[in-house]
Amino acid sequence: MAKKSVEEKIMEFSIFQTWTSKSHRGEKLSEEEWNDLRRMVLEVMPGFNHFLINKRHSLNDIQFETCLLLRLHVPQSSISEMLGVSAPYIQKMCKKSLKTLFGEEGTGTDLYKRLAEIC
Repeated sequence: MAKKSVEEKIMEFSIFQTWTSKSHRGEKLSEEEWNDLRRMVLEVMPGFNHFLINKRHSLNDIQFETCLLLRLHVPQSSISEMLGVSAPYIQKMCKKSLKTLFGEEGTGTDLYKRLAEIC
């Protein structure tokens, strides 16, 4: 039997449907939904969770949540709506996060690619 990918494992969680639906509608997650999302990431992507938690002190809340949502393939435009900030602000936070986490200059797409490498 083939081993399930991270994405396949994520789809098995009930929070997957919630945040997918809310991300498409640009709605904010409740605190309980954020907690469910964090628990899912801890279970399915322990390496990513460890990486992000270890860097938590270097990130503000928006950066932390943006990195989490980017790793879950949520588009930047939906992230801005879900977090209640402007799209240019998310772009700025992505650039800042890329520099903080990886010491690199680049775009939100570059940050997404780097985060996607971590499971």
